[in-house]
Amino acid sequence: MTDAAVRVLLVDDEESLRQPLASWLSREYGYTVEMAGSGLEALNCLATQPTCFDVVLLDYLLPPPYTGLTLMEEIKHRCSEAKTAFIIFTGWGLDPQVGVNALKAGAYRYLAKPFDREELAILIQSIVETRRTRAELEATSREKAWLESLFEVSQLVNSTLKLDNVLDLILDVLNQVVAYDSATIQHITPEGLQVVACRGFPEPRQLVGRVFPPSEAYPNYRVWQSKQPRIEADMQVTYQTQRVRGWLGVPLIYRGEAIGVITLDSQTPDFYDKDNARLATIFANQAAVAIENARLFSETQRRLDDLDKIHQASRVIVSHLDVHQVLKEVITLTADVVGSDNTSVVLVDEMGRLVDSVETFSAAYQNVPPLHERARPHGKTRQVLTSGEPFIATRVDETGNHNPYLLEIGVASYIGLPLKAKRGVVGVLFAHSFVPHVFSMERIALLTTFANQAAVAIENARLYDREFRRAETLRALLRVQQEVTRNITTQSKVLLDKIAYTACQVTGADCAVIYPYLAETNKYDLANLAAFGLYGELTHQDKQRLAQGGGVSSLVLREGRFIISDAAQDDPRLLQHSFIKRERIEAFVGIRLEATAPVGILFVSYRRPHTWAEDELALIDLFAGQAAVAIFNARLFGRTNEKLARKVTELHAVGEINRHITATLDLDEMLPLILNKAMQLVNVSNGMLQLVDETTDELVIRLCHGPLLIPLEQTRLKLGQGITGRAALEKRSLIVPDVTQPPWREIYREFRPNIRSELAVPLLIGSQCLGVLNFEHTQPGYFNEDQAEIIEALANQAAIAIQNAQRYNELAQTKGNLDAAEAVAWIGLFGSSWAHSVTQKTAAARNYLAVLADHLPPHEEAQNLLSKVEEVLRALQEINPITQPLPDKPRPTTKLDLDAALQEQVPRWCRASPQVKLVLDLRCPGLRTHIDKEWLDVAMEKLINNALRVMPAGGQLKVSTRPRRGQVEIQVIDTGDGLPDKVRPYFLEKQVPREFTSGSGIGVLIAKIIFRAFGGSLELLWSGRQRGTALQIILPASPATGAHPIVK
Repeated sequence: MTDAAVRVLLVDDEESLRQPLASWLSREYGYTVEMAGSGLEALNCLATQPTCFDVVLLDYLLPPPYTGLTLMEEIKHRCSEAKTAFIIFTGWGLDPQVGVNALKAGAYRYLAKPFDREELAILIQSIVETRRTRAELEATSREKAWLESLFEVSQLVNSTLKLDNVLDLILDVLNQVVAYDSATIQHITPEGLQVVACRGFPEPRQLVGRVFPPSEAYPNYRVWQSKQPRIEADMQVTYQTQRVRGWLGVPLIYRGEAIGVITLDSQTPDFYDKDNARLATIFANQAAVAIENARLFSETQRRLDDLDKIHQASRVIVSHLDVHQVLKEVITLTADVVGSDNTSVVLVDEMGRLVDSVETFSAAYQNVPPLHERARPHGKTRQVLTSGEPFIATRVDETGNHNPYLLEIGVASYIGLPLKAKRGVVGVLFAHSFVPHVFSMERIALLTTFANQAAVAIENARLYDREFRRAETLRALLRVQQEVTRNITTQSKVLLDKIAYTACQVTGADCAVIYPYLAETNKYDLANLAAFGLYGELTHQDKQRLAQGGGVSSLVLREGRFIISDAAQDDPRLLQHSFIKRERIEAFVGIRLEATAPVGILFVSYRRPHTWAEDELALIDLFAGQAAVAIFNARLFGRTNEKLARKVTELHAVGEINRHITATLDLDEMLPLILNKAMQLVNVSNGMLQLVDETTDELVIRLCHGPLLIPLEQTRLKLGQGITGRAALEKRSLIVPDVTQPPWREIYREFRPNIRSELAVPLLIGSQCLGVLNFEHTQPGYFNEDQAEIIEALANQAAIAIQNAQRYNELAQTKGNLDAAEAVAWIGLFGSSWAHSVTQKTAAARNYLAVLADHLPPHEEAQNLLSKVEEVLRALQEINPITQPLPDKPRPTTKLDLDAALQEQVPRWCRASPQVKLVLDLRCPGLRTHIDKEWLDVAMEKLINNALRVMPAGGQLKVSTRPRRGQVEIQVIDTGDGLPDKVRPYFLEKQVPREFTSGSGIGVLIAKIIFRAFGGSLELLWSGRQRGTALQIILPASPATGAHPIVK
């Protein structure tokens, strides 16, 4: 049954549905459609037809006496010999069980009204295809017997992978299938059909290698061109041959392409018939597979040899961690692999600037500038960097856009390969030759593997260099920390001088000053002022002004932080300050130093304008913390000198503990050190460390030693609950002699068995409680004031160390936000030139395509290719450029129809993932939101693409909108695997470490920044392995205009 022969009977009492649907099926698909408004009309129509219908479309609800199901049974009875398929239409609002009953009664499918006409057409087409397939299977079974015998012959042909042996076997076995006096195997080449093997000719060596040019004058070329067998009854009559009379040619077809022909000659006229041609064609199909397999095996073997060279080369380059050494190895090994006359590598930085290059120079290159200097703004180097695709020049001449230096020194051909790493293209690898046509696309594919390995090695070397510098910074910080914990004396000036020096060394600042402060007397400790990088010592006038109070120092002491990036612009009055004027300071940051109370001020200054980055400020905060610790330790030592004389052993232990916990910035490593050492000091086996969850104001057990009566997840305490909760709320240590006695019995939370006494010490920094150290013992009255005091000393150091570790973790979050913000800025910068650069050029290209199409002769394949190019260019023009930068604050004047924008763009983004079902539920018709469309497109596209990437085939992506009071809510829900547990703490907060996932998470950070810039927000609603992930966006909005919701 063909498409044109499909006959359809449409039975429905609704003429408004019946007539348009019948016309559409006839017009769009060429079906023959008969109509009936009732069961009786349908049976009358059936009686007038010579044969039964192929498909019957039935409404479930029909006028009496028939229903859709009873009419189906009657038609099946009258057409019992036919294989009519039934599709039932169920009415509006009917129970879905109606459709199920129809299927049980024998219907092919059921559709609920209103239905999609395209879906109905697909169902009819599936019936057509099923019928066609069944007919083909019946025909195939008739041929099975003799094909099985042919299969045994074909197995012999496929028994070897050596090409010469395969060709000989084909000619030997072919004579068993179809007899011949002579035969050839010919392979297609760019020049024509080349004889690669022959049999039965008097001088075979002279024949092998002969090429028949592409001309219809040759019957073998006609066979290849038409992909059909050809029989010549008498070649002497048709082509005036001398030896050959009967002739048969069959194509060698591999995966739909003709790769050659087999010709059979006979000295007898009319020797070959259609059966011979059919057998030979089937055998040729098997032979084509064997030939192609042998050829692929040969090429694979050669490629494996090349890959072995690449593997050996890759092992060499990845063993180096110095960038320049890696580059030298790359160009040396590339020359060995491809035999180039000159090889060069150029690198780009994160801003896309050419920063370095290394080359192997021959004598011809002596007067040529380095590659990163001679590269042109629109040359091949930039082309490869921008496109990320390799470039090959098989012949270099003045007609191409080649670098003049290459023409000058005589380069005849070259290739350029992008060095692609995880973070993008990091450079370009070039190989030059003085001989044309040296490099092929096949060589590019080989070198691409090597180039990718080289890119990874370069990126690893860069990362190593960057991490090494970062490690040096942390080592400097660690040395300061160790100095702080090692030198606890009443004279803190030397240590503070070293802190000021290290702060300048790490940040690159010009000078730094530390002013110790005595909170109990509200005065500065003028004897221990510390500084580095000043033009001169602090004068008596400076100290007098400090003692009198007021000015910037008082402001910092009161506010906690004061930042000046450019004094001339921020506050010109500061330039008249004697100290600032004498030291020529133009930018500075002042930070209050805090331990249990304010203990001083740290100023870090530049003698030039300076923009303070968040990670830089966080680093200075760490130094401020060390300075605070140094001042606090010195004062603690002075105030408790007599008392600590009795406890020298405990202080030594505390000092050892401090050195351990401040030797690391890893919180997971630090907390066990704190708890274990503290438990040793008070000699207990039951202890726990709880940290405050600032989002819930609850104490959460981070570490616990000893048995628990209840699961760990049920031990969260609100501040004020239990003994540890009260210690955290009141910010003081609590010694409980007996938890079973009043007043402790009423508030004690029993986590462990048989506990009698307890000690809870809060981890405090100023007025902030970070957590609680808690110790328990089975003996009543075990803990005393001395134990509490020594643990408090440890807790003060532990709190600072924990805060430093937390701030260090915040550096990673800050870096992720900075990277995302920088990416947003570059999106705006790139988008501003998109409309002119890309739209203009694509429009010109489309004009050229139109001219080209007019001049080309009619050719279906060429026209199809031109149409595809036109489609790509049109898609490029449809990309919305970024025409405005991200605003500093929301623009209420911007009013975008949100539903219309999402309806337009979301299906386009999902077009590349047809395996995922898209559901649009847009219920804010006409509602206007205050966001620029191009920025909405950037943010939503990143969220949509993230969702599509993690969903398997058959998944569903739902995008919905709902109005709120003065706002609009957007939800993006996918059915993927959800976020891994290790990723959730980082999601929407900072970049995700590479060891946890394949992505960095910077895309959602970019989206978050964009929505926040327009007064909105982005948050994670939920995520789970069986549920997928749901994101919610809130944006400000204006009232709706009264349009209708969009649900699809």
